[in-house]
Amino acid sequence: MTLADGDTAVFDLGQNMVGVPRYTLRGTAGAQVTFRFGEMLNDASQGADGPEGSVYRANLRSAKATSTYTLKGDPHGEAHQDSLTFYGFRYASVTVTGGPVTVTSLTGRVATSALREIGTVTTDDAKVNQLISNVHWGQRGNYLWVPTDCPQRDERLGWTGDTQLFSNTGLYNVDAVAFLSHFEDILIDSQRAYGEDHAQFTHVAPGNRYNSPVPASGWADCGVVVPWTVWQMSGDTTVVDRSWAAMTTYMDWIHRRTGDSYAGQGAIYGDWLAFQQTSTQLMSDVYYGYSARLMADMATATGRSTEARAYADLFSHIKRAFITKYLSTEGSRLTVRSSLGEASPVTPGGTTKTEDNSQTALLWVLKLGFYDTQAQRRQLVTLLAENIGNDAAYKAAHPGSTRVQYAENTLAVGSSASTSSPRYSPTRAAATSRTSCSTRAPCRPGCTPSTTAPPPSGSAGTPTPGRTASARSR
Repeated sequence: MTLADGDTAVFDLGQNMVGVPRYTLRGTAGAQVTFRFGEMLNDASQGADGPEGSVYRANLRSAKATSTYTLKGDPHGEAHQDSLTFYGFRYASVTVTGGPVTVTSLTGRVATSALREIGTVTTDDAKVNQLISNVHWGQRGNYLWVPTDCPQRDERLGWTGDTQLFSNTGLYNVDAVAFLSHFEDILIDSQRAYGEDHAQFTHVAPGNRYNSPVPASGWADCGVVVPWTVWQMSGDTTVVDRSWAAMTTYMDWIHRRTGDSYAGQGAIYGDWLAFQQTSTQLMSDVYYGYSARLMADMATATGRSTEARAYADLFSHIKRAFITKYLSTEGSRLTVRSSLGEASPVTPGGTTKTEDNSQTALLWVLKLGFYDTQAQRRQLVTLLAENIGNDAAYKAAHPGSTRVQYAENTLAVGSSASTSSPRYSPTRAAATSRTSCSTRAPCRPGCTPSTTAPPPSGSAGTPTPGRTASARSR
């Protein structure tokens, strides 16, 4: 495709990816070609940030996501691939200054640390298969040096809450033992340098001097959850032994803060992004119990019998304190009092009113066994099923709940509702996974995951001077 001075063409690479472009250009010396990257195209909706068909970039916030190349004028063409950066993109907006310039090739090259895929799931439902494909591509994009929350905008942080929740799934998908063990090392370094009292694991890693040292249960517990998960999914206790001192420092710090109340240290983010709010203190308390249980497991597995007994005893104390505070049997009806306390002070939008029997609270109580009898367990399961179902009877009985404002048969939990409990199985790694766009081969324009049909082919149209033209290149 040849572009004159002032022309812009939009290239669709056919797959949202993380990586860099590799392109070949031919034109006169001094001409400049500017590439601007984005994940979506603008439409006619109110949220658009440009003309319909142009690349939408408002979600990038302050990130430039721009690459400018100045031609040398080689008549045989000149190739370039960006380095020391990466982008999250599917679309490339290409603008020429001082043209004409011919774009002879444009390839998106995937960058990832999730190199060896070992697990896949395929169903007879195309939409489920697409969801699974999205998970794999999301992992490829965010498992790059450290596990991040987003690879495209001006954040790109190693949020530890995200990591501890996804680590189990991540290890089913790819061989990420070394990757997550390395992240644990980074997290320990951040704990020592930036953690509160140099004891709490930070809520982002690598940490930094802007990382507020505030109580952050769920995020801080990543320092305990990741070693346990790596051991459970691989059978290797190396990361447990290497992290033991840092993990005990963290657990001892919580006990110094809360003592015999057996409460957690607090949770600034709470059940992040849940539309049914749970008390942040309850979230902190369950994570304290969760980490104590994982510590007992890891101590047993590594021959630390004294510590195993101590952490099992700590878990029992936390359980009893939790039941006393949060489980009510008043009126012969069991209630998880997840409204006892405030919602996160930094909850983005929505309600800040905490509610009893929230989905997240019910899930955690069942996960940790924070009840006394099997009859109570059955009541908890019923409460959870009713909340998830959210049918007409539930809505009528809970008119003031935010839950009733949302769809039936849906989850209402945020990013702190960890419910997975992996167990090591040597046969787990036998599964293999293939996609039509691997890390060993570049993702060329039009390339899509094997779970979706390829996009329709099309030819690059002739751009109008000063206007935007859409081009799909194969």
